[in-house]
Amino acid sequence: MKKIFTIIFITFFSFSNIKSQEDSLNMDYLMDLSLEDLINLQVETASKKSEKMIESPLSISVITEKEIKSSGATSIAELFRMVPGLIVREKTNGNFDMHIRGNDNLFSNLLSSVNFMSLVMIDNRVVYNYFQGGTFWETLPISVNDIEKIEIIRGPSSSLYGPNAVSGVINIITKMKENKNKEDLSVNSNFQFGSLNTKIADASLNYRKEKFGGGLNANFNYKERFQEEYFLTEENRYATLEYVYSLDATKEDSMETAERHPNINLANDNFGVNSFIYYNHSDFIKNKLSFGMQNSEIQTVHMGRRKTYMNNRTSNTRYINLNSDIYDFHLNANFLSGDQNFITGSSGFQSDINNFSLDAEYNYKIKNLIIRPGFSYRKSIYDDRKHIDIEKGEGFLKDEKYIENLAPTLRIENTFFEKFRFIASARFDIYNKPDENYLNYQIASTYKINKNNILRAVYSRSNSSPFLYTFYTNFDMQTIPFPMYLIGNENLKLMQMDMYEMGYRTKIANKFLLDFEVFYNKTKNFSDVKLIEMQNIQMGPTQVEVPRRFQYTNIDMKSKQIGFSYSLNFIVKENLQIKIFNTQQYTNVYNFPRGDSLINKEHLYTPSFYGGIIVNYLPFEKFNIFSNLYFYGSQYSENKEFRSEDNDEYIFDISLIEPKAIINLKLSYKIYKNNVLFLNIRNVLNDKKKEFNFADDTGALYLIGFNINF
Repeated sequence: MKKIFTIIFITFFSFSNIKSQEDSLNMDYLMDLSLEDLINLQVETASKKSEKMIESPLSISVITEKEIKSSGATSIAELFRMVPGLIVREKTNGNFDMHIRGNDNLFSNLLSSVNFMSLVMIDNRVVYNYFQGGTFWETLPISVNDIEKIEIIRGPSSSLYGPNAVSGVINIITKMKENKNKEDLSVNSNFQFGSLNTKIADASLNYRKEKFGGGLNANFNYKERFQEEYFLTEENRYATLEYVYSLDATKEDSMETAERHPNINLANDNFGVNSFIYYNHSDFIKNKLSFGMQNSEIQTVHMGRRKTYMNNRTSNTRYINLNSDIYDFHLNANFLSGDQNFITGSSGFQSDINNFSLDAEYNYKIKNLIIRPGFSYRKSIYDDRKHIDIEKGEGFLKDEKYIENLAPTLRIENTFFEKFRFIASARFDIYNKPDENYLNYQIASTYKINKNNILRAVYSRSNSSPFLYTFYTNFDMQTIPFPMYLIGNENLKLMQMDMYEMGYRTKIANKFLLDFEVFYNKTKNFSDVKLIEMQNIQMGPTQVEVPRRFQYTNIDMKSKQIGFSYSLNFIVKENLQIKIFNTQQYTNVYNFPRGDSLINKEHLYTPSFYGGIIVNYLPFEKFNIFSNLYFYGSQYSENKEFRSEDNDEYIFDISLIEPKAIINLKLSYKIYKNNVLFLNIRNVLNDKKKEFNFADDTGALYLIGFNINF
């Protein structure tokens, strides 16, 4: 409750010092229903400069502030159900699995569900977990209401933003920025309460002048699970935790199980605080310093196979970030520290973290030619020694390990004549491990047929970074009658994706805005665990040969994917807007290891068909109806692999994730000036079909809330 009181204090302290704004004729929190505004929407992520979205050389989608406010989304990851090309599945209440264009979970029998192929940033600050890759969404210190817009690039973009932008980039742009108004003092707050003991609260206070300003925001989000049962790996069914206790061989095992699941009802419990200050000496010299912290605990499917697939995960981190623009020179420096525990209650999964990054670029322009050289440095340090007993073999690293990355960068843009634009970018990544260096690059062009029709083409290559888990792990697996060891490989080749893409954007008859893209990509340098040593042990009167040592190694597996996406904005009339989007894709895997052989197969473990429909309607001035349908097709998962009784072939336990359509609805009514009362229903039809294997049955969530804005 102290967290909620902190937020309420910020809100009401601000009220006593702020004059109310004049009531506007239209509701400020609605989507903008002007087609011209959609066409002229400014984006920055695709070209590292402000440009109209319709002229962007890359496949890009934008979730605007008005869409965010209207949507009713209770977590950041849920927002991605409003754009094409993103697969978003809920595992437990408010905890999502998100992938750009699929091509994920190729080893479906592996438990880690983290998307390590997409790079996530907050105001161009990379937020990434270098232990095993990916972004833990609950560790983002900001809330939905702190966001001004989100820009999503689909396709490899490591040449622009560094390694791990293999399948794309998500740049979350917050409201923590300067304002050109002479003076502006504002407060925004949001409170929601509802089923499953849901409590959501956030508030922000911002003071901005022409040259100086700052702000403070705080957020709190608590949700409970849709069910109390856990999936049992050995019995292939759900059961209560009391039943799991009965399976434990000893009291110590029962205690460990209880520590792994200290609150069976918990889905997530997150708290964050952020602040920023800026000083703009002139239009050419600008500096902003932001800092904040977060602590979080969630219960979700993540990693590990001991009895259940569900784990609790905790994180406590702090960050400080500096952005500086001096004429054509740009500098970004960031430091993050803290600790994360990937599986609470199980020894060896907690680690201290220290991440540092520095990016510098200079923008040089000669007539129609822009040259942007740059330099990037990143170092991520993980140390688990304070949290383990090395003598008992605990810990994945058992030491301080780090990943260090140094890279020169270059971006060139030329407008040869009014209609044709050419862009090329490159980045040369040098790591402490592996010894091999990697070149990421992108070539893109646009052709403006006229002001309402744009053709574009892209070819790009991107690599992942090394991960401490696959490079440095030194893990004693003591969960079976005989010890096994999992070790890393410091010379793994890094995953690499090549993509070819063509796109077309058009405005039709002042009513339609269509964005269409077709893509083809190839991915290689996958890694898997390989048995490298057997050992003879005494089992009763005989000796038995058992697996002893496993190591991560590259395999000759490749994937090829072809697909298309489209997004259609339709302005029916001034108070009704409809958006339809869809992605269809096909992925084939070659040299997939199955038992003792290699096979070629179609990848069916993520849906090949997914998309949505958004309807935003103002029946009258103060009342808004926002409805979002998100759907996906069927998918499969291989749970376990074992030999048949005659030991001649491998058998796979395959589970089906059924197709699902999720309808979300938010009804908003402006009660006074910019203060809004709303009803928010997630999954209106209460479709409880599971969205992710081994996770919860996800049903409806009913919330009532209000916004206070001054």
